[in-house]
Amino acid sequence: DMGVVAETAQRVTVMYAGQQVEERGVDLLFSRPRHPYTAALLDALPERSTSRRRLATIPGVVPGALDRPAGCLFAPRCRHADDRCHAERPALVPDATGAVRCFYPLGGAGDAAPPPAAGSGAAAREPAPGGGPS
Repeated sequence: DMGVVAETAQRVTVMYAGQQVEERGVDLLFSRPRHPYTAALLDALPERSTSRRRLATIPGVVPGALDRPAGCLFAPRCRHADDRCHAERPALVPDATGAVRCFYPLGGAGDAAPPPAAGSGAAAREPAPGGGPS
């Protein structure tokens, strides 16, 4: 229950497929998530919806223990993923406010680098402001 987490915790660790993807203070995590999964998870919460629009969903399924992708575990479901994300597994990298496991963490304004153009490779991808390869 994310409402309970927001009211009782000081720091939060977000897990995806059994792997830590983000850790930071609760206020920053809820206001400016750095990992695309954290942002998608928060967008899907009914209590954060300010309109009567259909709640956001995260397409795809969580990988099982025996069907792990080669790269980032969230890459098959991430709208920001590029070739690098599908091929390499990012490390959990500490930053000034916590840690994030993403090659292209979301910026302070909640925006990642734009997704690569169709058919482009990882070389066409620039890291998000303040982010960079991890």
